[in-house]
Amino acid sequence: MHDTDHHLKPGIDLEQLDAIDYATSDNETARPRNQTRAELFHSINHHTQNLSA
Repeated sequence: MHDTDHHLKPGIDLEQLDAIDYATSDNETARPRNQTRAELFHSINHHTQNLSA
């Protein structure tokens, strides 16, 4: 057992996380995060415009 295994959810191990990591590219991994970020900033911008109107 790795020293970090106790930080993981039950049933998840580093080998499983490595397999996921190696199966996806950096761009594939970043795409959902970038979409969420864009939605957040759009929401903030929309809210700010409504306050100044």
